Amino acid sequence: MRNSEQDTNKLQVIPPANPDYGDPMEVMEKYRKQFASERLAKRNASIPKQKTTRLETAKSPLEQKTANNFPSQISPPSSGLTDNKTISTTDYRSRLLQFYEKYNPEKAHTIDSLLSKYKGKEKELFAKLEYKYEGKRIQSAFPALPPIPNGATSTVYLHFRCADGKRAGTVHIRLHTDPSAGVPLAAENFRTLCTGEAGTSLTYAGSRLHRVIGGFMAQGGDFTKGNGTGGKSIYSSHPNWRGFDVQTNLWGNFPDEKFYAHDRRGLVSMANNGRNQNGSQFFITFKAVPHLDGKHVVFGEVVKGMEVLDWIEKVKTETGNKPVEGNSVTIIDCGMAEEV
Repeated sequence: MRNSEQDTNKLQVIPPANPDYGDPMEVMEKYRKQFASERLAKRNASIPKQKTTRLETAKSPLEQKTANNFPSQISPPSSGLTDNKTISTTDYRSRLLQFYEKYNPEKAHTIDSLLSKYKGKEKELFAKLEYKYEGKRIQSAFPALPPIPNGATSTVYLHFRCADGKRAGTVHIRLHTDPSAGVPLAAENFRTLCTGEAGTSLTYAGSRLHRVIGGFMAQGGDFTKGNGTGGKSIYSSHPNWRGFDVQTNLWGNFPDEKFYAHDRRGLVSMANNGRNQNGSQFFITFKAVPHLDGKHVVFGEVVKGMEVLDWIEKVKTETGNKPVEGNSVTIIDCGMAEEV
């Protein structure tokens, strides 16, 4: 008992008995923290520093898991105008003035406020202007998705319904399931999630489109969380599905495959949150989006139901481009379809 009390007293620093110090208990706590801090600093000083290695700078599994919880995002277009260049504000202003003098002189007086609004995001501004006024399409370094022949493919359907009860319709998607196309993993993953044959929990049925951007794309496939941070591939539970020997990462995401150009409306492509991070989320293009080439794997194309994309593109959205309640769009049914 006596030894225990003596050891405890070693951690205590008694303040001087002076009324100017304030409450004795508060002063005691202040000195205790100061003493503990000095002791920790002294101990750390005695430990030799180690050199940082490449291995130490790599993300731990926990850090990677945290990163994996960020939404799978498809970035809006950025202009090639300033790629690999450093351009001054004066140059941006001159370019913007030329744009408006050519296409919309009445708005030329707004260029300064526009540049202020898009400060640091000038490439995004010019991309929007080029798409709006010039219909500019960047020549892709990637090939266009080739025609998909009947018999060498699978055709699936997604039946969408809007929560307003007024709009519904079915989209038919032909998938490049033939290995010769170079995207068999993505195509088979999508086909199986439509049929649900890999398990009742692995299906698009009942999931919503969580992100819709008019003039860009609609994104869905997060059937676990519904907000863009979830979803999973069939290979997470079945790495040898149908003879595929799929090398997935810790979260069951499968690698990228052959890249095709996002060069038209109605293409179906994998959403991801980085290279080789393909799960179950997908997007359908509303127009050519070449800035996504080489980043997302195109594996199919809408062959029937383009009119459904028309009303999906126009649903009202809120922050994060999520369809507002009352306008949410749900996949109420999906599966195999007859060849169209």
